[in-house]
Amino acid sequence: MLGAVDYFTDATCSVPDVNDTVLNCIGEQEKALCKDNGGICIIEQDGYYVVSIICVILGALTLFGFVKPHVKNLQSKFVYICSNIILFLLYSFMFACRFSIRIGSEEMGSIWSSF
Repeated sequence: MLGAVDYFTDATCSVPDVNDTVLNCIGEQEKALCKDNGGICIIEQDGYYVVSIICVILGALTLFGFVKPHVKNLQSKFVYICSNIILFLLYSFMFACRFSIRIGSEEMGSIWSSF
């Protein structure tokens, strides 16, 4: 993405002695050439802001078009799986309690019947 900054940057070299020559001043070599000729790089449009806006737009499109629907899908599956696990544990607990009560009452019945 940083290479795109140079692509969207618009800069020219201003040389005080020569007014009719326009040099680009985007890359490092061009900046060094401008400086060697006694010029100053004037940035007319900084590509950083253009690339930042493009990245924000692409990020928002990715978030709302891909990530959010997949997260909602996974959440619904997770809730379904968790609810089934909770129901299984609840029914297992109810069965275990009912079974232990039945065994307990049979034991108590046999104890009371001996008196």
